Amino acid sequence: MTNSPVPRGQLENDRSRLNDLLGRAYAGGQLDLADYHALQDELFSAGTRAELARVGERLPAQYRFGDPAGAANGVGLAPGQINEPAARPGSASLARVSLGVALGLCAAVLAVVVLLLTVLL
Repeated sequence: MTNSPVPRGQLENDRSRLNDLLGRAYAGGQLDLADYHALQDELFSAGTRAELARVGERLPAQYRFGDPAGAANGVGLAPGQINEPAARPGSASLARVSLGVALGLCAAVLAVVVLLLTVLL
């Protein structure tokens, strides 16, 4: 990857995709919390695509940027393309899991509020 000027919007799109991949890798247990935070710090301080690529290179293999050597494994990625992991049948997406956790927390808060109101009134 070169350090040639890139439109700011494209840099932010790349940063956003990498951030999503970091979240997936952490949620999938392939990154521990310290590595996740270190990579996020590096990701959000990156000002060039080359700096973003260094973050991508430190991701677990299934989330990593493609490289020419990887083209022989049938992935078909050009250098610099991000390898999106295939969804496994029956696996819950991060968005669905997050929604479930959020709904569970809302239900718990609502139950506590109702309990407090019944005790106080």
